Order: sequence, then structure tokens, then C-alpha cells
Amino acid sequence: MPDVPSHHLQIGQILRYPKLHADGAPPTTVDGLVNFYAATASSSNKALRLEAGINQPAAVAAPDGSRVAVLALATSPNKVGRDSTPWQDIYDTDNGYVRYFGDNRSPGVDPATTLGNRRLLAQFDLHHAPSVEERMRAAPITFFRRVPQQAEPKDS
Repeated sequence: MPDVPSHHLQIGQILRYPKLHADGAPPTTVDGLVNFYAATASSSNKALRLEAGINQPAAVAAPDGSRVAVLALATSPNKVGRDSTPWQDIYDTDNGYVRYFGDNRSPGVDPATTLGNRRLLAQFDLHHAPSVEERMRAAPITFFRRVPQQAEPKDS
């Protein structure tokens, strides 16, 4: 894989999330913004995607066993209040607080049974494990908020 410049992402930074093209390394910037795919590129050649609310790349081999590199959560504030999303996720970065409702949209279904929620709960268990060794296996959890840029929001 060609070298992709690493970026130090900042809380509140706006990234461009363009359509993913399979040919070659992603450009570093798109429309003057850091390209999400370039900023999150890995040597596995598998792009981290934000298509669902809770996103996880495939597990990778590590010296102490298979592990998940990251869990990426995404919210769409422009969808709040609709029939399909009556909840409102809250990202209060100034106070280090996130209230995230998960990805179960089916009434009457146990929220812990959906794939994304199961992944999030598994990481929660690792983050709160009794031993340091178990906690070291926990993936960082990142939070993304979709915002409109130069056009209508794609989630409208």
C-alpha cells in the first residue's frame, strides 16, 4: 500500500467522507478537507466505513490474539425527530460525555441482539474488565457526527 500521510485528528474537526473508490490510495484531501479514508487508512487495505451507526473493521491478528482496532460510532443530528429516529444522540465533547442510543430500530426487539449493539457491548465489557490485560484488549471507541457541507445532507 502506498504511504498515506497520517493525520492527527482533532475533536470537532470536519472530515470529508467521499464515495469510496477501490483504485489506489485515497487522496489526502477532498474539497479542501481531510479525506476520512486517507486519515483512517490501515495496512490491511480494508477501509473503515461509517455506513451504519456502529462500525467495526474486521479483527486483526495481534501477538496476544485477535482484536478489533477501533469501534467507530456515527450519528446524524439532521435526522432527529423523525419516526425512524425519535431519539437524539448527545456528543458533549467539552464535558467528555456521550449519550448514544445504539442501532436498534425495531420496537420489541432486545437492543442487545443487534450486531452493532453487540459489538459495542463487547467493547464496553473489555473497557470495564477486572484485569489490566483484558482492558488492554479493548478497542478505542471513536464518535463521528455527520454534518452537511456544500450541499444537502446525504441523510435527508
